Amino acid sequence: MKISCYERWSIQEGRGIHPLSIQEAEKFHQQQKHYVAEIIHDKRYVVNVNFNFEGYFCSAKLLNQYGKEIILAAYQLHEGNLFLRNVQMRKYDENQEPVGMVSFVYELDGRYKKAILEAQYHNDKVTSNEEVTYGKTNVDHHFRDMIQFGKYESILVGIESFLDEI
Repeated sequence: MKISCYERWSIQEGRGIHPLSIQEAEKFHQQQKHYVAEIIHDKRYVVNVNFNFEGYFCSAKLLNQYGKEIILAAYQLHEGNLFLRNVQMRKYDENQEPVGMVSFVYELDGRYKKAILEAQYHNDKVTSNEEVTYGKTNVDHHFRDMIQFGKYESILVGIESFLDEI
């Protein structure tokens, strides 16, 4: 497994910006400063650690071979651990243009909002269609152990299971 750390991640370029040594990134983690870890082990993941206690604490992304985000799993702090609050799954065409997204936003009590967005590109124009539904599900499996520096397994486990939802 290879881990590289950065101060930021460029979504457009699919790469980290301002590389950090492992020691620098560990200090960022200890000082609760934002950093990004890119993990390559069979698949390519990006862990974005925000230390934003009022919003999303961290997120994990599964990338395709072009550096495009396929799945995003975003976590909120809850009673000292993490709660999977938002999941986004993206589809791309052969030119790596986004053509669809399925998004879930979960509440602690199991309520959720599901949005399906489809986009079509014709002559430099984009048309989109969005369908929103609401429901309730068991979210017991959405709770994760708090991440430690270099140990992101708790938020990476199961991320690939969402591939079936696309």
